[in-house]
Amino acid sequence: MRTTRFMLALGLVLLALVSAAKGDMWSKFDHEIFDLQAALEKTHGVGSDFYSILGVPRAASSADIKKAYRKKSLEFHPDKNSGVPNAQKRFEQLGLLYKILRDDRKDRYDHFLRNGFPVWKGTGYFYSRYRPGLLETLAVITLFTMGVEILVSTLTARQQREKIVRLQQSAYLVAWGPRYLSILHSAENSKLATMDKKVKLPISGFHGLPRVSSSSLASQDWDAVEKEVRAAIAANQTNEPRGPVVECLVKDKSVFLYDEFEDSYVLLDPEEASPTKFVHTWPFRLVSALVNKVTGKHEDVLTELPDDADEPDRDQGKEEKVLTTPPPSKSGKNKRAKKTN
Repeated sequence: MRTTRFMLALGLVLLALVSAAKGDMWSKFDHEIFDLQAALEKTHGVGSDFYSILGVPRAASSADIKKAYRKKSLEFHPDKNSGVPNAQKRFEQLGLLYKILRDDRKDRYDHFLRNGFPVWKGTGYFYSRYRPGLLETLAVITLFTMGVEILVSTLTARQQREKIVRLQQSAYLVAWGPRYLSILHSAENSKLATMDKKVKLPISGFHGLPRVSSSSLASQDWDAVEKEVRAAIAANQTNEPRGPVVECLVKDKSVFLYDEFEDSYVLLDPEEASPTKFVHTWPFRLVSALVNKVTGKHEDVLTELPDDADEPDRDQGKEEKVLTTPPPSKSGKNKRAKKTN
């Protein structure tokens, strides 16, 4: 639910930024050029530009433009065109376009003359051929926020997997000692690996523990690995404790974390920390929530759930990664795994 609200807020912010950018993408001088160009086309006809009104080519020099302006100013002067409609306006437009062509704004005008002028769309100047509609804008923002959600979820899942693996390795270390890696990757189960052992360790685990790849097991120097483990232990002892202490159960090369609220042990599995899939992103969850509301099914589908999550009333009889039976007792009877002192 929190992720969905964040994505909706992000989409609204992006929509506001895009709308603001559309109106503010032109400078004050650009607007002056656009307004004057539009006014000239109304007065002199569509297709008119500064150069055609002066009667000079676009590549004309400053001296040629100045000479043409003086000639046109005499021709357009209101005193000589007393009976011509809009004579005063035409004369003022001539002075404005000459001011633009004689300073740095000339390059800007030439740019728009080559690439086309944007048109007025009620709230600002836009290039009609590049202006996306509301649906296109919303679609782009939706896809972008979905991508952001998947990216954030992927990074979060990677961090969660790293934490789970580190907690697993730390539990093996406390239960089996510095040579836990050789025991863990051994083809034959050692006596330690077959024993169930409860251990307590920081929830963040021990940092800096070495990792062993499956491809290098045959040639692995376990004595060197043990030295690395001992060095990591020494480094962790010099640091302050990280977070609260939790209880874990090491059983058959698996690690279970004690859940004090459920009073049971939950299997630590790095694969459960999976990123959000495309069909589980916020638009799909939002649509599902609306459908459930219309149909009367009040399910919290906005909350991200694991792929194999079932409804609470269907949990009975389903296989769970929770230790529901303790280690075999002497009498051979099984009981629910609860914390024992």
